[in-house]
Amino acid sequence: MNLEAKGISRTFFRNNGESNYFYALKEVDLSLEEGSFTMVIGKSGSGKTTMLNILSGLLSPSEGKVSLGQSDIYSLSDKEKTEYLNRIIQESASIVFLGGAGVSTESGIPDFRSKDGLYRKADKRFSKYRPEYLLSDQCLRREPEVFFAYFRKNLDARDVQPNAAHRKLAEMEQHGRLDGVITQNIDGLHQKAGSKKVFELHGSTLRNYCMDCNEFYDGDYILSCKDKPDFKGVPRCEKCGGIIKPDVVLYEEGLDDYQVSGSIDAI
Repeated sequence: MNLEAKGISRTFFRNNGESNYFYALKEVDLSLEEGSFTMVIGKSGSGKTTMLNILSGLLSPSEGKVSLGQSDIYSLSDKEKTEYLNRIIQESASIVFLGGAGVSTESGIPDFRSKDGLYRKADKRFSKYRPEYLLSDQCLRREPEVFFAYFRKNLDARDVQPNAAHRKLAEMEQHGRLDGVITQNIDGLHQKAGSKKVFELHGSTLRNYCMDCNEFYDGDYILSCKDKPDFKGVPRCEKCGGIIKPDVVLYEEGLDDYQVSGSIDAI
């Protein structure tokens, strides 16, 4: 179960007087296919508040070059980095994966802010809006037709398939080498690949709920209801007529407490 890494950094920080660390692995090759992600590997016994503090920006980890024996981690060859990464995995008592948009780009889902990202796409229909507004709670409530038109065009991942990164993480979990996945993605690809313990910090497009009665609807309903003339592109609850909201964290909304606390407990 070998992984290849083109970049590894190690960051130390202190929390309640205890020294801990996390590794950031970037440009990782999982099975001859590239996929970028970050893996957080905690020492056994690490404090459970660490992840929340990092996510909340309460800690300011001091970054810099870290010497490992005789060699500087930044001067290692690709082969040496790969060997070092696999040694970390083999020697770690607990591994939790923390990933973002870079994990799904190999599946054809664009990230948000890179040169080819979603926010840089030219689209005349939405050109007068800021991208952040189009995915905000304010837009959903003020201009639901605009919100759902943008949402359907850019966030429909129903036919997208997992890539090597998703599959390798699921394999690691099945072999007892991964304690869980914490993802910022909303595409559901980790579960589609077979991962069981997944914490979705930003929710999922596969779950949708009526804003009035909380009735559940799947992704097919919310993404295909544009074909219903009476709805004018806005998904409506068949039970009460309320607007159906994707179970994703929009701009101006906070993270779900269950997902955050579950992520902390996993670490």
